[in-house]
Amino acid sequence: MWPDEKRFWAEITNFINEGHIRWRGRFAHDMPLTALVLSVPARIGGLFGVKVFIATVSSLNVLMIMYLSFLLSPTRRTVVISGLISAFYPHFVYYSGLVVSEGLFLFFLTLFFVTLFTISNRPDKTTDSIIIGIIAGICHLTRPTILYFVPVFILFHSLAYQKQKFLRGILFLISFCVVISPWVMRNYSHFGEIVITTSSSGQVLWEGNNPWNKSGGVASAEWPYNDNLPSNLNELEEDQWKKQQAIDYIRSNPISFITLATKKFVRFWHFWPNDKQFQTWEYILISVLTFVPVLFFAIIGVFVLKKQWKEIGIIWFFIAYYTVIHMVTIGSIRYRLPVEPLLVALASATVSAILCKIGSKNGS
Repeated sequence: MWPDEKRFWAEITNFINEGHIRWRGRFAHDMPLTALVLSVPARIGGLFGVKVFIATVSSLNVLMIMYLSFLLSPTRRTVVISGLISAFYPHFVYYSGLVVSEGLFLFFLTLFFVTLFTISNRPDKTTDSIIIGIIAGICHLTRPTILYFVPVFILFHSLAYQKQKFLRGILFLISFCVVISPWVMRNYSHFGEIVITTSSSGQVLWEGNNPWNKSGGVASAEWPYNDNLPSNLNELEEDQWKKQQAIDYIRSNPISFITLATKKFVRFWHFWPNDKQFQTWEYILISVLTFVPVLFFAIIGVFVLKKQWKEIGIIWFFIAYYTVIHMVTIGSIRYRLPVEPLLVALASATVSAILCKIGSKNGS
């Protein structure tokens, strides 16, 4: 098991045995939904049951990607193309067997975009705003990276309607807040402070911005970046200390920060894995032959699918937002995974539209 898998498995077993989602004494290191959801198959079938459940969710996400691509280019050809790509896409297959948050987050995030576009195409019920706000809240409870993009989602959702735009935005926000409120109240009960996300954001920021990080990747064991950590800090104070260390470093070294951010961008969009153990010719060949065509057709989809400019725009806006987050924190193709269902949907819709135009010209 990877280190992150061990952490999530510890949170799952602690919740089953003690009723608390915690890891090494930390009560808010991760968002809660992964441990909560996976505790159900864990009770039934242990670790094997969890892996089967994650693989099942990953398989269902293939259907979500197929439907998302159909919304961008509504033909049977689009569905077939996206289904074939999604079912055999190496990054999806790899993470379908890991006990981490990626599997659930990919499913919920794809479901969110599917619901957002479906609802936006039938502006008839104010309850639609509640539904999309609930799904956004579920995404946040799985991983907190969409939080700062929520206002953009609210704006897009509201502008999709001719009437009651303000009301729809308010309903979206209220339902989102209601869904995440149990997590906020639980943290307030434990810490005495309002914590909307996690107590590990400072760690991630400090890990990605310190004098020892020269690559933009994850920390190495020999880095002494936490040697001066005061011993009398609680979980939130420790996170704030790390966050402040990172901010101070960025302010004192703006050129290094920009240079490192550029390296993180390259790592995030690298055509093959950055980790040395995955840099054999087999891994490189598989990655290049699958990811590069998907990225290429997703990019030209901006021009081919211009009639769906609103949907294409919000997808690429989100992809850009997600990229910037990891240019500031840590760059890795693992962190790119949540946007890859969107890229596959865009690429599939683009290829289908191109084939349709070619068929029309040939009279077939």
